[in-house]
Amino acid sequence: MRTASTCLLITAQLFSFIASGQVQDDFSDGDYSAQPVWTGQGEWTVDGDGRLQSNHTVANSSFYLSTANSLTMMTQWEFQLRLSFNTSSANYVDAYLIATAQDLSAQSTTGYFLRIGNTQDEVSLYRKDPSGLIFKLIDGTDGITASADNSLKIKVTRDAAGKFRLYRDASAAGTGFVYEGEASDPTYLSGAYFGFLVRQSTSGFFRKHFFDDVLIQPYQPDLTPPSIENITAVSATEAALLFSEAVEPVSAENPANYQADNGIGPAIQAARDPLNHALVRLRFAAAFPSGAVNTLTVQQVSDLSGNALNGASAGFSYYIPRPHDIIIDEIMADPSPPVSLPEAEYIELKNTSAYKIDLAGWRLGFNQNLTAPLPACMLLPDSFVLLTHPSHAAAVSAYGRVLPLPSMPSLSNEGGLLYLQSPAGLTIHALAYNNDWYGSEIKKTGGWSLEMVDTRNPCTGKGNWKASTAIQGGSPGRKNATDAVNLDEAPPRLLRTFSIDSLTLAAVFDEGLDSLSASAISSYNLGLSLTAALPKAPMFNQVVLILAAPMQGEKVYTLSVTGIRDCRGNAMAGENKAKAGLTSLPTAHDIVLNEILFNPPSAGADYVEIYNRGNKVVDVHNLFLASRNGAGQLTTAIRLSEVPLQLFPGEYLVITEDPDALYKSYFVKTPSSVLPCKPLPSLPDDEGTVVLLSSSGEVVDEFSYSEKYHFKLIANAEGVALERVDPSGESQAPQNWHSAASSAGYGTPGYLNSQYRLLGDIEQAIEVEPRVVSPDNDGFDDAAIIRYSMETAGYVANLVIFDAGGRPVRYFLKNALLGTKGSWTWDGLDEQGKALPPGPYILQFEVFKLDGKKNQFRKVIVLARKPN
Repeated sequence: MRTASTCLLITAQLFSFIASGQVQDDFSDGDYSAQPVWTGQGEWTVDGDGRLQSNHTVANSSFYLSTANSLTMMTQWEFQLRLSFNTSSANYVDAYLIATAQDLSAQSTTGYFLRIGNTQDEVSLYRKDPSGLIFKLIDGTDGITASADNSLKIKVTRDAAGKFRLYRDASAAGTGFVYEGEASDPTYLSGAYFGFLVRQSTSGFFRKHFFDDVLIQPYQPDLTPPSIENITAVSATEAALLFSEAVEPVSAENPANYQADNGIGPAIQAARDPLNHALVRLRFAAAFPSGAVNTLTVQQVSDLSGNALNGASAGFSYYIPRPHDIIIDEIMADPSPPVSLPEAEYIELKNTSAYKIDLAGWRLGFNQNLTAPLPACMLLPDSFVLLTHPSHAAAVSAYGRVLPLPSMPSLSNEGGLLYLQSPAGLTIHALAYNNDWYGSEIKKTGGWSLEMVDTRNPCTGKGNWKASTAIQGGSPGRKNATDAVNLDEAPPRLLRTFSIDSLTLAAVFDEGLDSLSASAISSYNLGLSLTAALPKAPMFNQVVLILAAPMQGEKVYTLSVTGIRDCRGNAMAGENKAKAGLTSLPTAHDIVLNEILFNPPSAGADYVEIYNRGNKVVDVHNLFLASRNGAGQLTTAIRLSEVPLQLFPGEYLVITEDPDALYKSYFVKTPSSVLPCKPLPSLPDDEGTVVLLSSSGEVVDEFSYSEKYHFKLIANAEGVALERVDPSGESQAPQNWHSAASSAGYGTPGYLNSQYRLLGDIEQAIEVEPRVVSPDNDGFDDAAIIRYSMETAGYVANLVIFDAGGRPVRYFLKNALLGTKGSWTWDGLDEQGKALPPGPYILQFEVFKLDGKKNQFRKVIVLARKPN
């Protein structure tokens, strides 16, 4: 029990304390010799940042610096320090709050001190008695100074009854004091000095002690109860309640002190955060209704001074994020060379909902990889946050709020799939960007961001993105420079299908779908029963259809789709249809090379056209284009498509590096038949070999082309494609290839060749088709096809064309050994490659065997007009 004399002594000390003033020093004057005066032993200095720094270079030593201070009761001490080492039993600091003598190292000096470091790497309060013995009064949290660089801010208060309360802030951002504990000890009621006593061992600890912002002032007792700062729902049944100050544990951890409305009821668990004593985590038995405003009432929760909060209320909401509540709003994939923004990749997220959303546990995906879960980050409605690598965080933070992401993916300049996943695994937003979205050949080379134009239209893709128009190269942390109204009013379209197996078919659409409407089996008609329709994350532009009965090989089905909506709610207009079928592996000549442009116009690009002449449905993903080198070895095999893409019987596919150049140079009847592919195998302008391969490496078709196969009277073959005459004809036969007709613009990419002709079987030994030829390369009867058929091999032949006067003008064969079948092409040119005049000509075909068997055939061919 405290006696009356003790109370009189405390009162006297209080008046003495008030009269003695306070101590304040931030060392900004560059020394420690005045205002106030610091004295001690060892070497000390003030560094360039205005901090008191140890400068004592003696190993295994203790040294101190102290200043006069008589404030001991109703006092508050504050100071900052930095220890650039991991503390230990031989390396620590004693900060004397109350010392009876200037020499802090003397055994006879008594008082109270904080030991910062020591074996437990803690901040603890001790009392020192005349015997030199020390007693721990407040045992601080272990491990606080266990890192290689420790920065702390410390506060201690002592009230009129002699009770000490210890607080420390060891956070890098200075987020606030954490309560370490309290202790009452009236042993020493007076003192004369404050100071720092350093204990150091080896040279590795020299000059690594820093002190700043010392403030000793009268303590103003806390008479105000805590208030509610914020309540945040962190899950369906958990909330984080932040008070205005630290709260004492007994009342704070009583669940009965917390009551929520809307049928939620009282908390079933309350726990004060071990690091932030102003934060209490609550758990309830009933789930919070999504989107509703709930009211939490708090009673009988006290602060560390015993001030109780009674009957305070505050609202909070729990919201389950839905698709497009958080969107990827801006992408800096190629920051080099910079315009004026930092040379750093970043992704901007925007909250488009009406609710606060915590990004804790969310993940960012790039292609097939997901980042580690994002840390806690409360994103307010209509606000932004920038994701970037920690090494760029400081530079990027000048433009807005930053969330450093150690696992931040390296964004491809060419493009890729980006998506956001909620903690529940729900895809909130996804997009597949590429550098064509810039819409500028200059800006796509680097330093400019891609920006979404209209955030109300988040799933349209390229049509809602463009290069930033901000003069600095982007708009990080604020509304996009390209912001404009760009509403999506177009319904989704079915593009194509591909089979996964005989019971699984994928339907591909031109945009992301509303997953609910896309899941309705009744929206799909294949002529086969369906058991499920499964929209595929993260883009939701594909729906996987599960069939009740298998598809049959070499049969083409038709998929019809109705009633599906896109992510903006636009309903599909009418019925969409696309071919479907079970994929088969191609064998030789199921798919043939059908047209080749190897000498493009100056602003054009090479292309290769393939044609499905068989009955199989072939996946182009399993086809490769290659070339052969001078030694005949296959080189540069390029996969035609990185995604499944089916080629149905009778369909064409054009492979090129530059579709835009193709569209500008030639008429393309069906743009969907054009497949971008970078790079194509080498196609030299004079001659080369194109090889079509299956995924097993088997040759499906091959053609060794030459510029000599072009129509001889074409003065310049630049921009003229070679077309296959008969898809069923021999690929390597020069006579089965011809220059594309001038009337077709010298190329027919993606549709029937201008020189197309089915030759079929012949009924006679020799046939000519057509019999009237107009070799002007207009695509109409430009050449005569001369074909023969022998009953056996071994014949020798002569083939000569005569004019009407009986003069030979062209020798095709002289004593040539024949096979059983063959053909030649005559384009109205004589033996010297010159154009013959119009009129009738006689074709004479003589065959004989060495056994004397022989025969002779004659056919009339008419040149209708002189070639141009």
